[in-house]
Amino acid sequence: MSKIYKFTEDNDWEGEEWSWFVRMSEEEHKELTELIAEMEEWDCGTPYSISSDTYDEETVEQYIETSDSGYLDDYADAGTFNGLVPDSSEFEESDPFHKGQFAENYCN
Repeated sequence: MSKIYKFTEDNDWEGEEWSWFVRMSEEEHKELTELIAEMEEWDCGTPYSISSDTYDEETVEQYIETSDSGYLDDYADAGTFNGLVPDSSEFEESDPFHKGQFAENYCN
């Protein structure tokens, strides 16, 4: 059964934070949480987090409706996670999550 979680990127360099609401199974959430925990151990850490709390559709809509817009909205609906949790080695040459690419590359 799919639940809605909030995936967040905290971009210290630009002083921005963006969040995407994403539907995924508990198993997918566990795998993505483990990937983010592994990334946290890297020298530079990670700007990403995923909530342990879940959200209902009404709450998601409220966040999105009140979201500030820049070149990226503060809050957006990413849709459904495609189940393809990347291997940490995919981050060695580029960051497939950076600035909304999480939603573009891993959600429908």
